[in-house]
Amino acid sequence: MVKRKAVITILSDDDTGIESLAVLLEESYIVYELKETDDVKNLMSERPVDIVIINLDRMVEERLRLISYIKNDRSYHNVLVGTISEGIGTELSNRAISLGANYSFRHPINAARIKRQIDNDVSTFIGELINVRDGHFDLVSRAMNTLRTMNMGYISLYLEDEFFTEFVGENALKLLGYDNGNGPSTRTVRVSELVHPSDYGDFYDMLTAIVDSEDTHNMVLRVKTATMDYQRFEIHVKGFEVWDGVRHFSVIIRRSDNDEPINTDLRAELAIYRENSKIDILTGLYNKETFFLEGARYIEEHPETPYVVTVWDIDRFKAINEMFGTAAGDRLIIDFAEYLRKELASGDNLCGRISSDHFISMTPLDFHERNLVKMHRIVYGEVKWHSLDYKVYMHAGIYRLEPQDDSIAVACDRATMAMQAVKDSYINRINYFTKEMRDGLLYEQELVRKADPAIAGNEFFVMYQPIVDSHTREIVSAEALVRWRKQDGGLISPGDFIPTFEKNGFITKLDLFVWEQVCRFQSFRKMEGKKTVPISVNLSRIDFYNEDLYEKLQSIVDRYGIDSSLIKVEVTESAYMDQPETLMNIVERFRRSGHQILMDDFGSGFSSFNMLKDFAVDILKIDMKFMDSLDTSERAGNILYSIIQMAKAIHMQIVAEGVETSNQYEMLKNMDCDCIQGYYFHRPLTEGDFIKQLETSEAEIATDAIGLYDRILLLTGDKEQPGQLTEIMENRIELHTVSTAKEADEFLKKSFSSVSLILVDYESIPEECEAIIKEKNSMIYFTDIPLVIIARSDNIKNTQVFIGHGAIDAIRTPFEKNVVKQRLRRLIDYYGMQTEKRTINVLKKSMLLRQQLNSFFEDSIAGIARIIIDRQDNCAIKEVSYVNERFLELHGITLEEALKAERLERLTSNVLFTEVESFSDAVYYSITEKAHYVSREYLLEKKDGSAVNCLAACSLLYLGEDVKMDLVVLESPSSTEERAMDFISAICARANDDMNMRVFRYYFDDDIMDHYRRGEDGGYIREILYNALDNLLAGFDIPKTSREAEGIREMIYGLKIGEKRVEKNLILHVRDQGKNCKRWYRMTFERLETAVNRRCALCIIENISRDNDLEHLVWTNNVYNRVMNENAVFYLEADITDNRVINEEAFDILKAYGLPEIFTYDEFVKVFDMTVSSEHIEEVRNIVERQRLLSDFEGGSTYKKFSFISKTLDVPVWTDYDGLILLEKDPENGHVCIGLRITESEKV
Repeated sequence: MVKRKAVITILSDDDTGIESLAVLLEESYIVYELKETDDVKNLMSERPVDIVIINLDRMVEERLRLISYIKNDRSYHNVLVGTISEGIGTELSNRAISLGANYSFRHPINAARIKRQIDNDVSTFIGELINVRDGHFDLVSRAMNTLRTMNMGYISLYLEDEFFTEFVGENALKLLGYDNGNGPSTRTVRVSELVHPSDYGDFYDMLTAIVDSEDTHNMVLRVKTATMDYQRFEIHVKGFEVWDGVRHFSVIIRRSDNDEPINTDLRAELAIYRENSKIDILTGLYNKETFFLEGARYIEEHPETPYVVTVWDIDRFKAINEMFGTAAGDRLIIDFAEYLRKELASGDNLCGRISSDHFISMTPLDFHERNLVKMHRIVYGEVKWHSLDYKVYMHAGIYRLEPQDDSIAVACDRATMAMQAVKDSYINRINYFTKEMRDGLLYEQELVRKADPAIAGNEFFVMYQPIVDSHTREIVSAEALVRWRKQDGGLISPGDFIPTFEKNGFITKLDLFVWEQVCRFQSFRKMEGKKTVPISVNLSRIDFYNEDLYEKLQSIVDRYGIDSSLIKVEVTESAYMDQPETLMNIVERFRRSGHQILMDDFGSGFSSFNMLKDFAVDILKIDMKFMDSLDTSERAGNILYSIIQMAKAIHMQIVAEGVETSNQYEMLKNMDCDCIQGYYFHRPLTEGDFIKQLETSEAEIATDAIGLYDRILLLTGDKEQPGQLTEIMENRIELHTVSTAKEADEFLKKSFSSVSLILVDYESIPEECEAIIKEKNSMIYFTDIPLVIIARSDNIKNTQVFIGHGAIDAIRTPFEKNVVKQRLRRLIDYYGMQTEKRTINVLKKSMLLRQQLNSFFEDSIAGIARIIIDRQDNCAIKEVSYVNERFLELHGITLEEALKAERLERLTSNVLFTEVESFSDAVYYSITEKAHYVSREYLLEKKDGSAVNCLAACSLLYLGEDVKMDLVVLESPSSTEERAMDFISAICARANDDMNMRVFRYYFDDDIMDHYRRGEDGGYIREILYNALDNLLAGFDIPKTSREAEGIREMIYGLKIGEKRVEKNLILHVRDQGKNCKRWYRMTFERLETAVNRRCALCIIENISRDNDLEHLVWTNNVYNRVMNENAVFYLEADITDNRVINEEAFDILKAYGLPEIFTYDEFVKVFDMTVSSEHIEEVRNIVERQRLLSDFEGGSTYKKFSFISKTLDVPVWTDYDGLILLEKDPENGHVCIGLRITESEKV
C-alpha cells in the first residue's frame, strides 16, 4: 500500500492574506481551500482529513462551532485543528483552545513557521495514524465495491462504555432510506438509538461476546430507517484491531426481504477481507489475536510436539526513532519481520507482531534448541538483519509450553514477563520463564484478589518517615508511606504489593487512600492547634493516566479544609519518562494550587538532567543508591557534590534519602545538602510515634558554628609546631592537628566547608604528604582548599614535585615569624574566596543564623524570642515558645505578660517609630509576602523615659498555616560591647586589615558618619564625623572637583531620591607600606530602615585591587599570550564591563598623551581617536567603542580586525597599522575582557 499524503483543509475567505500558506503547504500535502463550514463538514464525510486550519477573522461564532463539531465527533478524534486569530493568549484564542483547538497562530501569519509545525506533527504521529487508519479502510474499500453491487452496506462500530457508530457507508445509508446523502455517515450515533429496543439486548450480548473473537457472527435485526420505522436486516459482524484501547467492529447489512443469494464473487471478496484483517498492516505478519488463534490450532493439531513461545523486544527503539526518524523506525520493524519470517519459513513455526517493537514466535522445542547460538547472535547485535548504520540489540523472553497449556495469550504473558526481568541487563539478554516466576505470578494474583477487601477491612495504614534540616536536625517535613498488615498480623512488603498494583492499576485507588489519610491527619492537627509540617505523598506514574487526577486529589484537600502547602506531591523520574507532557501539565496545576513538587529517586534514570530542563520541580530527592557507596567511593561523592551544587544554582532544594551513618550525614551537611531522610535520624513511624517526635523536635544549637577565626588543618608529627603556628598567627586561627592522612581525610569529610587552609609537614611525616595530596585531588569538594607544604630549607627542592599538583606553596622551617604570617594570611585571603562565598550562603540560611545567634548571645547581649504565629488568624500569636531576660528588659514587660500576649504589638509595645511602618506591621507584611527574613531599626522607650536605638532581625519559617518567627533584638553597640562588634565584624568582613574593608553608618541628609574603630587597647571607639563627605574625600586624597568625587556625590543623590542601593568602582589614593599608591575600591551604599527624621545608609568601602589582580592573572594566562607577539607596537588589556584598563604598560605609554596615572577604557578611546586619520576615524570608532564591543560579544563575536592610518608622538608621520581585538568572558566574574594589539601593516 502506498502511503498517501496528509490532507489539510483551510477554512478562510479570499481576501485574508493567507494564500501564501496554502501555496507553501501544497508542496508537501493535499490542500483544500474552502469558504463555508458546511463545505468542510461535507469534505470530512467524504474522505479522510488530517488537519483543519480555521481563520477566525470572520463568522467567528459559526467557525468556533465547527471546532466543537470536529472535537465532539468520535470519528474525528485524531483530526488536528489550528486557528488563526489576532494573537496567542487573547480571549478568542483561549476560547478556541478551550473548545479543543490543538494550536493557535497569530495574524499576520508566518507561513514558514506554521509549515514547520505541521511538518513536525505529520512526521511524529499523523503519518502513523494515516498508515493504520487507511490500512483498515483500504481493506474495507476493496470489499465495498462488491457490496455496493450486491445491494449490501458497510457500518463500523466501536465500544466505549456502550456502542457507537464510527462510519456508515454510502450504500448502507441508502439501504436505511437516506437517499439524499444525509444521515449518520461519520457522525457518532448511539447504536441503541438505531436498533429496535426488543432486539438491542441480543445484539449487545452478541457484540460483547465476540470482543476477543476472530469469527464472523450473524443475526437478523430490526434497524430504524429514515422514515423512523423499523426494517429487518441480515447482519454479519466481525471484531478487528483495538486502537487507543477501544474495540472496533465491522458490520455488513443486507435487507432480509431481499432473497437474492450472496454470489460466489462476493463470498470470495469477503474471504479476502477476513484474511487481510488477520495480519499486521505494517509487516504482513499475524497480528496478536490471529497469532493466538493460530497457535492454539497448532497445539491442537500437534499435541505430541513440545513448543516454546518467544517474545522479542528491540532495545532503545524510541531512541532509534528519535535519531533516525520514524520512517527509519518503520523500516527497522519491517526488516526484522522479514528476517523472522525467513528464519521460520518452514516447519511448524509461527511468527507475529504484538505491539510497536515487540514480536512473538512459536517454534517446536527441537528447532529452538538447534538455533540457540543464532538467537544469541541476534540479541547481542552480531547478526546484521537491518539496513541501519547502527548496532541494534534485543532482549528475548522464552516460555516452554506445558502439556496442559492451551492458551497462547497466557504463554505470551509469561514470555513477556521473562523478557521484562532482564530488560535492564546488558549482559543477560535471553531469559526463560521459571518456576519462581510462576510462583511470583500466583502470589501477585493473590495480592490483587485481596486488595479491595484489604482496603475495606482497614488492613492498609500510613506511616510517616520524618525529614530533618541538615544543619539543625529539626523535623521540617515527612514522607507518607503505605503499609499492609494482614488480619493475622503479618506484614506484606511494599516491594511486593506496589509493583503488582502498578501493573493492574489498583495503585491509583491505593494512592487516593493514602492522600486522604494524610489530609485527615493534617486536618486533625490543625483543629487541635498542634504543630504541623508538610507531608509528601507519592503518586505512581500510573496515576497520571487519569485525566481527572488533579480534580480528585484537590477536592479531598478542599473537603478537609487544609492549606495546599501542607501536602507535597512526590513523583518519580519514570513518570516523566512515560508521558512527560501529561505529567508536566498536571504537576503545574498542583504547583499553582500551592503544592510543592518533589522529584523522587533523582539520578536513577538516564534522562535525569535533561528532565530538569523541562520539568519545574521544587525539591530533588537524591536516589539512595548514592548513599550506598558515599563513605567509600570518591566517584559517588564527587557526583553527589556536583548534583547538590547544580541544584543550588537553579534554586532547588535537595533531600538526601537513605542516610544511615554519621559519616554520610556529616559529609552531606558539609556539602550544604538541605535536608536528610533516613534511618540515621528516623525510621518510618506510626502516626502516634510521629506525633511524639514532631512535638519534641527542636532546632539544635550548632556546636561547630562558624567562628571568628580561620580554621586550619595541620598534618604533622612534630608536637611543637601547633604552638609555634598559633603564636605566629597571634592566636587568631582555629588549628586542628592530625598525624595521619587518614585522620585528615576523616576530618575534612566532616568539616571541609569551614577549612581555610591545609598545612602538611614534609619533615616529620613525608610518607603522609603524598597520600593527603592524592586524596585532596580526588575529591572535588576539597579542591578549593589551599594546601601548603612545610619543609626545611635544604629539603624545599624535594617538595617541588607537589607544587602545582595539589599543593600551592611551600614554607621553610625554622619559621621566620613575619614571613610565615604574611604568606599564610595572603593565601587565606586569596584562596578563601570560594569558602567565603560558601560561608555567606550558610549564614543566609535563617535556621543556621538562629543557631549562631542563640549560641553567640548566651550572655544576653541580644534579646531573643521565638514565637508561633497563625497567619490564617490575622497573624495572631499562637504560642510564645521562648523569650530571654534581655528581650523582656528591652521591651519593658514581664514573663507573664509575654506568655499571655495575643498580638505581636503587645510584645513590642514600647517601640516608638520606624521609618514608614510599625515593626509589627512590617512583620505582618513580610508574612503575607512569604518573605523569609525581615529586619528593621527602631527606637525603644525605656522605663526611665530614655530612648535607645535597636536593630531587630526576624527569621520566618513557614510550617503550613503556622509561621515560626525567631526575633533577635540588638541594642546599638557601645564601647563596652566588644563581643557584639566582633560578631558583626566576623559576618561583615572576616578581615583583619582595615584597609581591605571599611563599614560605617552614613546619615546622608545631615552628612554625618557614625562608625567604630579599634583603639590602641584593642577595644572599639565610636567616632561621629560631621561634614562626612569632605572628610571622606580628604582621607582618600580625592580632589573635590575630580571625577571620583562627582561619582560619590551622584551615589548620595540617588539615596536621597529613594534608591535602595547604589554601587560604584573607584580609584582611590591610600598609603601602603609607607608609600602613596592608588587602589581599586568598590563603594556601596545600602539604605537602612530607620527613624523617619534620620535617614541613613550602611556604607561599605572594599578594596578590590587584590581581586582585580587575581582576575587579571587568570585572564592573562588564558588570553594575553594569544594576543601579544613580538611585532606588536602597542597592546592594551581591559575589562570593558568595568571600564578598566588592566595592564600597567599601557598606563606608562599613554602618560605622554595627557592621560592620568590610571585611566578608563573610554578615556583611552578618546585619545586613540585623536591619533587616527579623519578618513578612518568613524570606522575605527565603530569597532573599538566599548558599548559596541559589549553588544558584538553578546551577539557571538569573539574577535575584530581592522586597518587604519595613524600618526603618534613616537612616529610623527602617517603610517599604516593593523588592529586586532580578541574578546573573551572572564570565567571568574563573568566580565567581558579584551586584548587590543596594534602592529605595523605589512601592506606595501
